[in-house]
Amino acid sequence: MSLVLLLLAAFGGPAIAESLDPPPTCEPAESSEPLRVYLITASPGNDLFSVFGHSALWVSGAGLRRPRILNWGAFDSSIVGPVELVQGFLDGTMDYWLDIESLDDTRERFDDQDQRAVMQQVMLPPAMRGDLERRLRAEATPRDRSYRYHWSDRNCATQIRDVLNEAAGGEIQAQISGATDATYRGDVLRHLGPWPPVWFGWHFAAAAYGDTQLDRWQRMFLPDRLQAELETVTIPWDEGERRPLLAAPCDLRSEGRPWVATEPPSRGGPMFLIGALLGGLIALMGWSERRAARVAAGAAIGLFGLLGGVLGTVSVGLWLTSSLEGFGPNENWLVLGPQTFGLVAIGGGLVFGRRFGGRYALGLLALGALAVIPFTDQQHLDVMVVVLPILAGIAAALRGGATGATPGSR
Repeated sequence: MSLVLLLLAAFGGPAIAESLDPPPTCEPAESSEPLRVYLITASPGNDLFSVFGHSALWVSGAGLRRPRILNWGAFDSSIVGPVELVQGFLDGTMDYWLDIESLDDTRERFDDQDQRAVMQQVMLPPAMRGDLERRLRAEATPRDRSYRYHWSDRNCATQIRDVLNEAAGGEIQAQISGATDATYRGDVLRHLGPWPPVWFGWHFAAAAYGDTQLDRWQRMFLPDRLQAELETVTIPWDEGERRPLLAAPCDLRSEGRPWVATEPPSRGGPMFLIGALLGGLIALMGWSERRAARVAAGAAIGLFGLLGGVLGTVSVGLWLTSSLEGFGPNENWLVLGPQTFGLVAIGGGLVFGRRFGGRYALGLLALGALAVIPFTDQQHLDVMVVVLPILAGIAAALRGGATGATPGSR
């Protein structure tokens, strides 16, 4: 019998009504006690698929034979490998579901990922708590437990946000309103900061949609923002007073990777330095009288053309095929795209002693420079300051230099 069916059977017992909850604890309720729910918030983990952290609910009481974790972040790892998972994430075709597991299973996963985690009791009056119990029971049915994953609209954090808000009669959304200075780009990049290649790839692929300002409700697609915003909510109780929705946190795992930064990393200066150094080195090697240096310059030009062409072409392909918003049109295609593949042949020519393609490289540089013009609200300075100096170095290497390389079309 599946864990879901076990949960449904366990929920069959009646809950004992109480006018007041006991003081907040981090202990589960007895089976005969009313439903007790904890929000679990975890920090980013060791691998890329846990980089955004995690949210889950720990439920007990209400006739449950034993406490269970409600985890909306489950997928079938036996049929979904890393490649399929990334593809499904990017094209919007990944199915996730609500999994029912033990606290020990969750602790083991946090240990494996070296994640810190806290839990906070969700404090609701009896009527709202009863409604939450009914909604969680419905969520656990085989018909409703699966959902089409969306990185910002439907994930482990938003599923919890929505079910709590519905059980609270809309009180949460009513209190969490108003614009912020945050954007999807900024919130994602602050999580991807420890992964520089992925940080750059997402930065490149995200078009102007990623720079839309978010309101407080939208920002709750991330576990750390879900926790922070829910801590500001108060709920009306029968006696007319308002009480905090979340109790004080208890440590579930106090050691591990740090909590995510509050701001994305600022890398404009380092990126420009990297671009200037690489561009300058390519130019110097291309001008050198030593054949080995020119071969190295040609290899670097070809490699840049290959990597840049793949990155730009994949980005265009995502815009054409993905059901997710935000991949295009993208100003970064002016600096790296299918046109960049031309540098592979040009670099190869320089490796074998033929210098050509100077005008082509100048054209790429001029096209890339157009991306500096703010056609949209897209924020991509970090991309510009590393790519344009490299293109300038390539153009310089191909337009001048020693006579040891046979000139072709310049």
